[in-house]
Amino acid sequence: MDLDEIVCLHFLDEDGEQFYEIEIPETPDDFYFHVFSMSKNNGIGLLDPPASFNTIRPIDFYCEAPGQIHRGESVGIRCNVINRSPYEIGI
Repeated sequence: MDLDEIVCLHFLDEDGEQFYEIEIPETPDDFYFHVFSMSKNNGIGLLDPPASFNTIRPIDFYCEAPGQIHRGESVGIRCNVINRSPYEIGI
C-alpha cells in the first residue's frame, strides 16, 4: 500500500486529544502499527511491540444477482461462501 493510497482523518476528542483514523483496505491481511504519543504531562511514549490487527474474517459470503427482473422471468443467483476458520461450519 502506497502512502498516496492511505486516507487519514484527523479528530479531536472532548479532552482535546488528537486521533487519526486510517481506512484499512478490505483485503484479508495482517497489519502492524508502530504507535507513539506526545503529552504535556507524560512526554513521548512509544508502543512496543507494535500493535497488530488482522482483517481476515472467519466467514465471507458473496452473492451475485441481477439488478432487476421481470415477472415470470427465471432468475439465477450465484453465492459463494468462504470459510477461513479452522473449524467446519454447517450452513
